[in-house]
Amino acid sequence: MPHPCRAARDPLKGATPAVRRSRPGGVLGWAASRSGRLNWCVRLLAALLMGSALGLAQADGMPTYRLTAREGRFEPAELVVPKGLKFRLEITNAGPDPVEFESLELRKEKVLAPGVTSSLVFRPLDAGRYRFFDDFHQTTGQGAIVAR
Repeated sequence: MPHPCRAARDPLKGATPAVRRSRPGGVLGWAASRSGRLNWCVRLLAALLMGSALGLAQADGMPTYRLTAREGRFEPAELVVPKGLKFRLEITNAGPDPVEFESLELRKEKVLAPGVTSSLVFRPLDAGRYRFFDDFHQTTGQGAIVAR
């Protein structure tokens, strides 16, 4: 026997089985049924994952520049990139200490533990010189990204 509160809320109470089968989830539609909400959530999650996979596929088409931090210095100290083009910067910490890539002009920062490689994506830059530094080694860890 159904719970009395549930029976009172059932808009199809007393309807024939054919009517109940034709209205999945009752009068309120898919939002009223648990399986409908679950099915909708699964579809949404699948769509988001596919969208992120497509975003990663598009991101792989952009140029990637590599920067290595070792003993408080960046190698190379100057990167030349094309102006007006989105790009990825892959940073590797090859030293024994943590490093922090930071650029105030580009509003980017990334802390890396020893042995870690990570990347940052940069918006298209105007022509110019953009300084960056290692916040943990400010005197020696200096460099620049030059957009031409």
